[in-house]
Amino acid sequence: MATATPPSTPEPIGRINVDTQRPESATPEARTATPPQDASAAVRRLDSASRDNYETAMAGFTTAREQQADLARHRINNLRSQATLTSSGIDTQLALAKALENDRQFDQAMQTLDLLVRADPAEAAPYLTRGGVYLAMGNTDAAIRDFNRVLTTRPRDNNAYKGLGKAYLAKGDLDTAIEQFTAAARLRTSDAEAIVLRGNAYVHKGDNARALVDFNQAVRLQPMYAPAYAGHAAALAKQGNHQQAIEYA
Repeated sequence: MATATPPSTPEPIGRINVDTQRPESATPEARTATPPQDASAAVRRLDSASRDNYETAMAGFTTAREQQADLARHRINNLRSQATLTSSGIDTQLALAKALENDRQFDQAMQTLDLLVRADPAEAAPYLTRGGVYLAMGNTDAAIRDFNRVLTTRPRDNNAYKGLGKAYLAKGDLDTAIEQFTAAARLRTSDAEAIVLRGNAYVHKGDNARALVDFNQAVRLQPMYAPAYAGHAAALAKQGNHQQAIEYA
């Protein structure tokens, strides 16, 4: 009877030697994962590329902001030139004041509007625009006075009601703000902005259910109105529906 020959002990399997394609000894050192020598260089290159992309993006933002500022100054200069003409009317002056407001040159905007108010105290438009400038400056009481002055001569001016709503919202008087936005929406039922503003007031008040009704209504009126979606997301987040909020944001 033949004696069985025990199998030879297999060589330990370790890393493959690329040159010989034979297993190397599986010593602890061999079993230790060693990153490629160029890994740190690759990371450095990636970091450098990320920095370059960031710096390129920031340069683009800066250039865009400077171009926007140049356009604003150009528009203001053009409007000033038109406003100096004897034939220029109130619309040019109001446009100039609005451009100055958008460029945050509040003092100059107020100078233009004060002149218009003194020239014709019965004209409502300068009060409406000046109320907006007061609001941008954070002077909510002066804004409320001007918007109310508009309503004495133009009682169905929904922009004046929206201005009042914004001012009361800034003051934290949420119920009065909602009343003003509701009045604006009733005067112009197609005004998605008024409805979104009221929805935002409901969010601040904690009445997210009513807020969602308003935001949905605004989307039906104006399907591409971004503030309606932003408001919808905010209301959903307040309700704890974070996944849905992300989808709307």
